[in-house]
Amino acid sequence: WIQAAYNPIYDLNGKPFKVVKYAMDITKQKLEIEKSKEEMKKAISDLDLQNRIRSAVETISNSIRGEFNTSELASRLFSKFADLIKIEVGAFYLVKEDKLELISTYAYKKRKNLSNVFDMGEGLVGQCAKEKKTIVISNVPDDYIKVSSGLGEATPSIIMVMPIMFEGKLLAVLEIAKINALSDEEIKVLEDSSENIGVTFNSATARDEMKVLLEESTKQSAELQAQQEELRCTNEELEAQQDKLKESNEDLEKQAEELKRSEEDIKIKNDKLRETTLSLEGQTRELEKKTILVEEAKDDIEEKARALEISSKYKSEFLANMSHELRTPLNSLLILSKTLADNEEGNLTNEQKESAEVIHSGGTDLLTLINDILDLSKVEAGKLQIHVENVKLDSIVNNLRSQFDPVAKQKGLEFKQDITTTISSMVKTDGNRIEQILKNFLSNAFKFTTRGSVTLKVHQPSPEVHFSLSSFSKENCIGISVIDTGIGIPKDKQAIIFEAFQQGDGSTNRRFGGTGLGLSISRELAKILGCEIHVHSEKDKGSTFTLYIPVEYKSTPPDEGTPQKLMVKTERPLVNENPFNMNVEEQGSSASISMNILQDDRDNITENDKSLLIIEDDVNFSRILMNFSRKRGFKCLVAENGRNGLQLATQYKPSAITLDMNLPDIGGDRVLDQLKFNLDTRHIPIHVISVEEKTIASQQQGAIGHLIKPASSKDLDKVFSKFDFINREGVKKILVVEDDKNSQQVISQLIENKGIIVNTTDSGKKACNLIKKEEFDCVILDLKLPDMTGFEVLKKLAKEPSLNLPPIIIYTGMDLSEEEYKELSMYTSSFVIKGVKSHERLLDELFLFLHSVKSTLSGKQQKIIDKLHIPEKWLQNRKILLVDDDMRNTYALSSVLRKKGLEIVMADNGKLALEKLESEEGIELVIMDIMMPVMDGYEAMRRIRQNKRFSNLPIIALTAKVLPEDKAKALESGANDFLTKPVEVKKLLSLIQIWLFQSTEKEHQLIGS
Repeated sequence: WIQAAYNPIYDLNGKPFKVVKYAMDITKQKLEIEKSKEEMKKAISDLDLQNRIRSAVETISNSIRGEFNTSELASRLFSKFADLIKIEVGAFYLVKEDKLELISTYAYKKRKNLSNVFDMGEGLVGQCAKEKKTIVISNVPDDYIKVSSGLGEATPSIIMVMPIMFEGKLLAVLEIAKINALSDEEIKVLEDSSENIGVTFNSATARDEMKVLLEESTKQSAELQAQQEELRCTNEELEAQQDKLKESNEDLEKQAEELKRSEEDIKIKNDKLRETTLSLEGQTRELEKKTILVEEAKDDIEEKARALEISSKYKSEFLANMSHELRTPLNSLLILSKTLADNEEGNLTNEQKESAEVIHSGGTDLLTLINDILDLSKVEAGKLQIHVENVKLDSIVNNLRSQFDPVAKQKGLEFKQDITTTISSMVKTDGNRIEQILKNFLSNAFKFTTRGSVTLKVHQPSPEVHFSLSSFSKENCIGISVIDTGIGIPKDKQAIIFEAFQQGDGSTNRRFGGTGLGLSISRELAKILGCEIHVHSEKDKGSTFTLYIPVEYKSTPPDEGTPQKLMVKTERPLVNENPFNMNVEEQGSSASISMNILQDDRDNITENDKSLLIIEDDVNFSRILMNFSRKRGFKCLVAENGRNGLQLATQYKPSAITLDMNLPDIGGDRVLDQLKFNLDTRHIPIHVISVEEKTIASQQQGAIGHLIKPASSKDLDKVFSKFDFINREGVKKILVVEDDKNSQQVISQLIENKGIIVNTTDSGKKACNLIKKEEFDCVILDLKLPDMTGFEVLKKLAKEPSLNLPPIIIYTGMDLSEEEYKELSMYTSSFVIKGVKSHERLLDELFLFLHSVKSTLSGKQQKIIDKLHIPEKWLQNRKILLVDDDMRNTYALSSVLRKKGLEIVMADNGKLALEKLESEEGIELVIMDIMMPVMDGYEAMRRIRQNKRFSNLPIIALTAKVLPEDKAKALESGANDFLTKPVEVKKLLSLIQIWLFQSTEKEHQLIGS
């Protein structure tokens, strides 16, 4: 290097006149300066590196500072390594009992056959731990470890395994992997951090150990404290025992002295006792003789008591089962006597008319007496049926008012109703039985009151009332009192009036008639319903009979020895029915004779005739109905059992049907179910006429009404008026109550056709006014309306006693609670919940109530209805057992049945059939051949019926024998039905459908689609 310089030389005037050039070699100095610069740069770089390393180490230390367990520390450590060192994979192994256990990983993909625990010296991890030195491996093999992501995976280029130490003690091993190589700076960061990591992990390990020790110490302390307490108690007990022992020893000493004195006394007494014993032996012999006589008398009394109990039981059971037998002939008597008394043809004299009226009046009185006796005997025999539901008290009061208002007017008495508004308006009980008790009270009140008033009062019990039942309180019951101003009851007679056949006035010259059964029945009904009856009366000052009803009925088992037994109505057991074949020819002569006697109109009915199908097993009542209906312009068909009824309904499609519920083959409820499911018969109006009481089930199944036998001519007139109204020509009017305009339009388009007029309204108030003014065939009601709820609409309409409510379909999107559903069930039985297929259900329910023939619907409507009524769907996935030793028959029948959707289980003898029933779950019906090896069908059916699980399992017997005694033997052995071979498949399928049919099939459940 050369350094040059130019210096000018100035003259006296200050002007430069010459330049002097200087040159100097500065190479050495320059090299020294450059060297100093390089050293300075390196020093700065080293200092910067140290600062970065120190900062990274400090960052790592800060990230793991705090009270964390070892697993949490490892996770936080990996998070910082990923930020600072950019590691791709990491694993942390903690030393536990001379082994290295994996406690935390980072981006590590678990591979098969790789252990999470290493011994010292095992693998890189174990070797690092053994040597306590860092191991770095580059050029990692492809199959060693992979760095994985969602898009792929790669092999790391370097792996570093580093020991974590504290004061020379190995605590853990850290293993990391990177795709890129580790720089010296990164290695330095890791090495410098290891000491702090060791300190932190040592603290965490110590904390974990201290925590475990603390828990153990606490546990041991608690155990020690418990042991000390136990020891203290033991010591106290020992001290107490010692005190007792000391006292006992003192007592023993005293007793020993007394015993010595007693021995002397005993010796003296023994001498006297010998004398007494000789005397007692003689007396004992006399007493034994008397005891034998008493035992004989006791046995005699018990035998008579048993005989009396059996006699009473047989009497009660006989009377309780006589309902049908007594009411059936009385039914004919009342109707025919009423027909004669009416003298419509005018061919009877006045005396003959009066005689007929006397017969009818006497028959009516006899019916009342029979009903009372039957009710009482049912209670005594434990046969009384109750139906518990939510009952509105104002409905009971309205019913009683409508029944007794005419009586009050006739006797010139005032009939008052007083309902306290603060009490609950609903109770859970049997409303019909409560009404029956109150009717008895009111009947007596009007009977024994000649002037003044009768009051029906619903109230909260007063604090002064004392109940006999411990479960009763002022808060959980309601009182209904019948208060009269009549003759009253003397104190000494108030106890006996509730006994059967007892009256307050039992003299021969008494003023008032009656049997004395009403109050006895009321008392027994009150017991069954968990109610109490209180009576307050004074002679010539009137009486007050009060029925206290629990707000919620609770079924309780009767006290031991109590004769009555609560029976809740259930579905008719299949095994107890007496089935007959659908084919009239196979039923034997009895069916043919009954049909010939009645001479119905089946041979001359044309398509346009107005016709009635009578399904009734009482020939006399069938004849009465047939004559009555012919006068009303109907041609008649008569079926004496359910099967024939179904066959005639399908074949002739009558204009109307009357249905008895007590049929000899299948129950009327099943017949009703099938008629309303079959599209060919669904539109036919069906009225139930039966001795059975009205049930909600028949209403839900689509019956237009329920008439209890015996029926009067007036009752039958009402039935046929209903038929005429439903079958009238002209359009049907529907009211849609829906506040949403779009829903109104959709519903109108869905149901509208040439025979229907749709009226719509968007509020509850308007709906009430329309229903009061106009006559609608059906109402579709939404529950959410702008001015009032659907519940309030129904309550308001129900308070109109003169209003005849049309069928109502609830169409709503609300999720109904159980209580809401029960409340709505008091007004309607049809619910459609808005959903994907709710329009199909709505259309189906509507045309059920309108009794519309399928052919009158539009093509689109017919398709919707068809989808919901496929007969074969009853058979889908139903499992039946086919028992036959002829494999050809088994194969042929099983092939046909499987095509219909049935699941078939097969057995070739009776013994195997029993085994199949035990091993196969869900068998719903058995088809049983009779002649088989190992065990025949008779024995197999008897064995099946012995098992309580299968007591109601339907069995169809197949027999090649056609004699009546063979069929009778099959029924006695346990069959519900039978077919003769060769089997007609169509008839077999029909029987299977009948026995498998259930009214609760899924698509017709109230929940909707």
